[in-house]
Amino acid sequence: MRKRLLIIMMISLLALSACGKSEEGKNREASKEEVTEANQTSTEVTTQATEATTEDTSEMTTESTTTEAATEAEIVDYSDRLVAYELKETDNPYINELLNMSGEYTDSVDNTGTYHYQIPQFNATSDSAKALNQRIEADLYKIVENEIINMDGGFSLVCYSLTYEVFQYGEIVAIVAVAPYPNDCKYYYAYTYDFENDKEVTNAELLAMNNMTADTFVEEACRMEEEHFMSMASNMGMTESEEIEFYLEPARENTTADLPMYLDENGVLNVYVPFPSVAGASYYYTLCEF
Repeated sequence: MRKRLLIIMMISLLALSACGKSEEGKNREASKEEVTEANQTSTEVTTQATEATTEDTSEMTTESTTTEAATEAEIVDYSDRLVAYELKETDNPYINELLNMSGEYTDSVDNTGTYHYQIPQFNATSDSAKALNQRIEADLYKIVENEIINMDGGFSLVCYSLTYEVFQYGEIVAIVAVAPYPNDCKYYYAYTYDFENDKEVTNAELLAMNNMTADTFVEEACRMEEEHFMSMASNMGMTESEEIEFYLEPARENTTADLPMYLDENGVLNVYVPFPSVAGASYYYTLCEF
């Protein structure tokens, strides 16, 4: 009997001990879960903070880079130019000149000639004017640079002249530069500035002033090219459509809304349109009114 009681008591103690360990295990597991959840929450907060800091830093870096780029864009370094620039006033209060040089040259086989190169600028200080003047300088300097290299090397000049004209309609002023090349080829560059509103006038705006879009302009310009060429073809007895198309195609391909254009003193839109040619170049720029 006593042995049975002892056995029962021992079993009870073991059961109680096992329950204690089970509850302790449950408590430990619960603690682990709480700690894990806390760690996850902490990690999420840290990640969000890191992402926010990264975004702020990125925005600050972008703003800084943009500011630096804008500052650099305003500073133009002409130190690498082969000619010395000196901005001077002209008789026209709307126009300055960055370069106006002329002289005589003799090539390596004793051919002589004269040259005259001008790079004009609009006499305005707005950001739009600065950007436009930089573009004028960049476009026209390429021509001058090539001829300076030719002269230094003893070669004959290809383009002996780079000059410009000014057209004014109210406060809208246009600079039209012309560079002649052999075989009667001439290249034109047109730039327009509105002094009343202190801004560049784009080709799209010039066309809009004439109630035209880019598409309607191209259509009309191509019609004028074809009409002009068909008159020549008729006089030459040219009737084959394939042959006519052969001469028309180069001019058509180069007819865009980016052609040199400006308003004359009467406000009429003038455009240098590529007209097809049978002899010489495949087309020659011809001044047309629209």
